[in-house]
Amino acid sequence: MSTDEHIMQSVSNGDIAQSASLFERYHVNMYNYFRKMNHNKSLSEDLTQEVFVRMIKYRTSYNNQYKFKPWLYRIASNVRHDHFRDQKIKYSNGEIPEIVSTEDNIVDKQIEESRKLQTAINSLKEDQREILILSKLQKMKYTDIAAIKNTTESNVKTIVHRSIHKLRKYYEINNWL
Repeated sequence: MSTDEHIMQSVSNGDIAQSASLFERYHVNMYNYFRKMNHNKSLSEDLTQEVFVRMIKYRTSYNNQYKFKPWLYRIASNVRHDHFRDQKIKYSNGEIPEIVSTEDNIVDKQIEESRKLQTAINSLKEDQREILILSKLQKMKYTDIAAIKNTTESNVKTIVHRSIHKLRKYYEINNWL
């Protein structure tokens, strides 16, 4: 199996068909990233497609000396920012996605805990929320997040630490602990 970097280098050199394997590897992660950030299924699907369109459009700017994943997530971050800037849409921190409940008490408790966590995450500032989602839910390394956000690894660690502290306080204030 070829590395992402080798595949992207082939795409960069004009073998556009190779981009299909990168799409297969990353489209679910991209969708989940957008879904966690904006809670809109249709918008998340559209933004995910736009990431891969831009990946192909800007393929010649890829430098294989760097990791592919942070490069792709930087494109994703830019796509999201561009969309909201262009549409002049402000995300409402109070918006929570619809969750279908079931009769099973265990599942109901998990759904309720998930709602609480999502509400708490939504209370964070946008940059804090994005970095926390990338680190904890997308399981990205701090060095990769630093590359995406054009900051230092220590700054990412600080933001994650402060975000978790804010989440803990939010839980305490709402008596959810």
